[in-house]
Amino acid sequence: MPHDYEKQGKKRSYMKKWVVAFISVFLLLSCDNKNREVIHTDPYSLTAEFVNNSDAASQKYKNKLIEITGIIAERGFPKDHKPLRDASYIVFSDSLDENGQYDFNKPHILCYFDDIEVHETAVNGKTIPLRNGYTIILQGQFSEYIPEWNRIQLRHSKILDVLASE
Repeated sequence: MPHDYEKQGKKRSYMKKWVVAFISVFLLLSCDNKNREVIHTDPYSLTAEFVNNSDAASQKYKNKLIEITGIIAERGFPKDHKPLRDASYIVFSDSLDENGQYDFNKPHILCYFDDIEVHETAVNGKTIPLRNGYTIILQGQFSEYIPEWNRIQLRHSKILDVLASE
């Protein structure tokens, strides 16, 4: 029959393993985007990097957060494009025509949100409806570059600020 000291030793060993596992999981979950490198840029500079050398740019931005200050060229919602998209998006482009529409064939940045619909955002306690032509600061994670469409895609985007609106 095992001695009580052996049982207590085994219990302590299991308890230590559980504590270490719990702390490890907690630390992994608490390491969010706050500690990740954020690269600040604008739509023109970002698209130029990909046009000039898409392989090098893809490696540079892989798994990085990108913070873009730019003008909304287009915004869209899932109900407008079902079944192609399941999240809202914003497009940045430096190639706007005289009507303010962007050319899909020219380089552009497509930023997907996790939220289903992004019609407005709260900035400094004030709710601001989003419109094409507004200058915003947006942060998202680089997802991929699609050369056939001249498209840079960001995922998990969020609006940090609205700098200029109506």
